[in-house]
Amino acid sequence: MSPSFARASARDQGSTALNLVYQAAEIFSAIEDRARETEARAQSLCKSAAEGPKFAEKRVEVAERDRRETIDEADRKLQDASRALKQAETRITVAEDYAAAAEFRAQAAGVAFGVPDEQQGRPVPMSLFDDGSVEIICPLCGCTSPSTAAWMRFNDSHTCPACNSVNNLDEDKRLAGLDEPTIGWRRPLSI
Repeated sequence: MSPSFARASARDQGSTALNLVYQAAEIFSAIEDRARETEARAQSLCKSAAEGPKFAEKRVEVAERDRRETIDEADRKLQDASRALKQAETRITVAEDYAAAAEFRAQAAGVAFGVPDEQQGRPVPMSLFDDGSVEIICPLCGCTSPSTAAWMRFNDSHTCPACNSVNNLDEDKRLAGLDEPTIGWRRPLSI
């Protein structure tokens, strides 16, 4: 073997070794890049997994708030409807009272001409048939409800439109002050 061949061969071996070192460096670099990408993906997945429950919790909070608002709105509408129903019932009661007073006045017109009360067989005094307004105050809840003097004279009890309690009308209180004309004015009456 000649010294030039040995040099060429040593040069080739050195070059080959250097090429192998470069190739190994490229492989290690590619492995490191892949490891960095895998680590970044893993961190991203962990972050998504950690944020998932937070987003779900926020969705639950929003749904719960919407549910509470819907229930509150339904409750308000129910209370409004209940108030409107009580007002309508009170108006109906007053209208019935006025109709009864008109009927009594019609009967009284017959009495004025000497026609006896058909049910009792006796004349009915005219003062019993006024339609003056009287407010009845419930002793339990304090609610006032309108009525007529004529209705008061012919009823023994009153049902409060607010609390639905049935209250007996004391005859002395019921008839107290109802002998004078009551047309066109209102007065409270505690029972």
